This record gives sequence, C-alpha cells and structure tokens, in this order.
Amino acid sequence: MAAKLICFLLLLTVAGGSFSQKSKKFKKAPPGTVQVNDTLFVDKTEVANVHWREYIFYLQGHDSTSVEKALPDTSVWLPDTSTNSLESYYFRHPGFNSYPIVGISYEQAVQFCKWRTDRVNEYYSKIPEEKRPFKKVTYRLPTKKEWESIAEGSFSIKQFPYGY
Repeated sequence: MAAKLICFLLLLTVAGGSFSQKSKKFKKAPPGTVQVNDTLFVDKTEVANVHWREYIFYLQGHDSTSVEKALPDTSVWLPDTSTNSLESYYFRHPGFNSYPIVGISYEQAVQFCKWRTDRVNEYYSKIPEEKRPFKKVTYRLPTKKEWESIAEGSFSIKQFPYGY
C-alpha cells in the first residue's frame, strides 16, 4: 500500500524563456505562482480540492482508466465514528473547494504535475511565439531543500511580504 500525503501539495514551476536583464525577473509568472529565483516559481497556495476535481474531470474525458488511480484516499479525513458528517463530503462539497487536497500519494502528485505541465504548455502553445511569456513551463514537487527554504520564508521581504 502506498504511503499517503497528508501535507499540503505545493508545486514548483521551472520556466524556460528569457527575462529582462534590467530587473532580472520575468515580466509575468506562470498561472498561480510567485517568483523564487530567476527561473523558479512556487504556487501561491496549496493545490485545492477544486483543482484536483478539475484534474479528475479531465481524466474522465481523456483517460478514464486513470480516474480510479487519481482519486484521493478518503480514509485520511473520515472519522471512524461518523458516517453522515460533512467531513464525508470533504473532497466533493463546494464548501471545501479551497481546502487543500489530502489523501494523495507521491505518485498521484507526480502525475498531477505532469498533467498541469501539459495543460499550461498547451495554453501557451496557442499564443504566438513572440508574445509567449515562457517557452516551456514544467511543474514538479519541491526538493527537501527548496521546501525548507520556502517554508522558512527566507526570501526578500519586499518581493515576498507574506513569506515570514
């Protein structure tokens, strides 16, 4: 049985493209991210239930065999004593849309990163090449060192005022 992630899922984005030499910053960040360094961005928020449901919806239309593998493990939020509580609807109820996704495995998170990479690059491919903010975007999970650096808020207070 695969270990389940109960922590928040934050994704890093590695962007390929050019940046302004004056500011050393990209003019735009990939969707939902903030810049960490020259080519590394991190999600502003955790991946939420609504984002994971969007992923599941996409799989239903394109790769229905993967849907069962992508569903979260509901046992991580369901109490043993309750069967009719709102917690039993944690993943699907609109009241929990912006709550972080929980009960997913490392492998599920990696597959989500691949899916998100494909969707964002698909969107960028529809923009004329000279107007694209990035040539290619790759979403991935942070390394231990990156996670610790982001979590401790060791960024510029001017650039990341909420990092502390």
